Amino acid sequence: MCLAVLCSLFSILAAAFVRSQEAGQNPAIVYAEVVSIKSEPSASAKDAFILHEGTKVNIKETVGNWSKVVLADDSVGWVEKDAIRALK
Repeated sequence: MCLAVLCSLFSILAAAFVRSQEAGQNPAIVYAEVVSIKSEPSASAKDAFILHEGTKVNIKETVGNWSKVVLADDSVGWVEKDAIRALK
């Protein structure tokens, strides 16, 4: 009986953890062949790094025509919204 209760509790906690992790996610894919990720939301800003078509990013915020994106390795930068497409 105790084992069943513990297993149920563990399952509920694991599901809650997964949901909380997904709640902050806003995945997108780079659709431009090659795109320069900027350090600030401006075309004249310094390039932070370059991404290629098919790269998955996570959109954190949007300012005008720019989206702040985070990669799996925690690299952060700004990209024009037209270069990516949200998955949700």
